[in-house]
This record gives sequence, structure tokens and C-alpha cells, in this order.
Amino acid sequence: MALYLSMIITILNLLLSITISQASGTYQPRDVILLNCGESSPIKTSDGRTWEGDTLSRFLPSNASMLSETSSASSQDSSVNPVPYMTARLIHSNFTYNFPVVSGPKFVCLYFYPLTYSSFNSSTSFFSVTANGYSLLSNFNAYLTVSSINHQASSFFKVFVITVWETEQLKITFTPSQSSFAFVNGLEIVSMPSNLYTKDLSFISYPLVNNGDLFYFDNSTALENSYRLNVGGKPMLMIRECFERGLMIRTLSWVIWE
Repeated sequence: MALYLSMIITILNLLLSITISQASGTYQPRDVILLNCGESSPIKTSDGRTWEGDTLSRFLPSNASMLSETSSASSQDSSVNPVPYMTARLIHSNFTYNFPVVSGPKFVCLYFYPLTYSSFNSSTSFFSVTANGYSLLSNFNAYLTVSSINHQASSFFKVFVITVWETEQLKITFTPSQSSFAFVNGLEIVSMPSNLYTKDLSFISYPLVNNGDLFYFDNSTALENSYRLNVGGKPMLMIRECFERGLMIRTLSWVIWE
């Protein structure tokens, strides 16, 4: 079913992207958070963006030093950008980042460079990630994931869409599996326009491909990006780029999480 839904949403995204890009200018997100995990100082990258170090960040829990530690990667592959991939937060117990953002849908991007950090080998790292009640990753291993990528990348990121409701903060929790640890190199959170991929209407339904059943799809549904395609342009490495170059010029194929 996920494959069928992914195909439907890709087509809808393409039509919606064309409509929006013709009707309006560049979208200006209200929330843009770039967190370089394991780093203490802000770093400005070549694209002009500034990544905040998370070691003194207001987004950390008060007992962060008891639950985690920071480390630098043991080496750097030539294909890997220094920011945010060369430092990491190593997490030994349930650990929650709290982001006070405005309500509405958000892109949530998690960055991973599975390598050795201090004495911790990422090949033995298994963990789960939740955000405001949604399960984003379960018993996840970044080393196995990067090993399965066709173009033999050394680093990668996972992108989700999550709606933050009124009075809520965005809470992203990392939970290590038993006798293991979690790690993350970077987090990126960017506001997105309402009703871009989902609508705030529970009565809108979509027919499944080759099936008469209807699927109800609104802003209470979380999404995971499965494929990225920038139509008529060069590759875009960061979520922010799609806004800087015009709203949603690319199409995205999503897997649905409820």
C-alpha cells in the first residue's frame, strides 16, 4: 500500500508544485533551525548558512551531559561536508531535543555520518527516533543504511514532515536499543507552507491505485521522504535550498506514517 500511496502523492506534489510556483514568489519559512550536533561554536558554511553548535544549545535537556557525550569523527571521506557531519552527539539513554517553534507543518531532517566516534563504532549503533508521538525510525542502524545506498555515499540524511499543533513544542527523542547507543550529526528544522502536501481537512480522500478503497489524508499524517527529484535543475543537498530557489520546484515521493 505504501508504494501505491507514494506514487499518488508524487503526482499530486508535481501538480501542486507547479500551481504554487506560478502563483507566488519564494516562500519565507518562519522557523529555520540548523543544529550541528557535537559542536560548541556556530559555523558559517560556504552556502552562507550558520549552523548552531548544540553543546550549549537551549534545545538540549538540562541533564544532557548525563545522557550523552560529544565526539568528532575518526576520519573524513572526501565526499563528506565538514558541517554537520564531522561532529556527533552520542546518546546513551532516552534523549529529547525540545524546539519551541510556531505551529504548522515542518520539515525535519536528521543527518548521519556512520563512522567511529571515540571508542564507539556506529556499526553497533541501533536506536529509535520519535517526534511528537510519531515513530520516525525504529531499531535503526545508520551504518547498514548507508551501506545499502546505491551510489556508495558515506553520509546521508532522512527527511520527514510533521505538523506541530498549537501549544506544542517539537520534541525529537532518540532512544538507544538495549545495550547500544544512538548518535546524530545534525538536525535541520524548516517551516513549510500549510496544505502543501497535506490539507487541514479530514474529509478529503484519495483513491488508491488499482483499488477502490479511499485513503483519508490530512495534517495529522506524518510523511517520510523516500525519493527526491529536482525537475529541470541541479541537485539540491539541503532542505533550505528548495525555498531559496523558489517554492517546491522539485517533486518528492513520500511514505506515509500515522
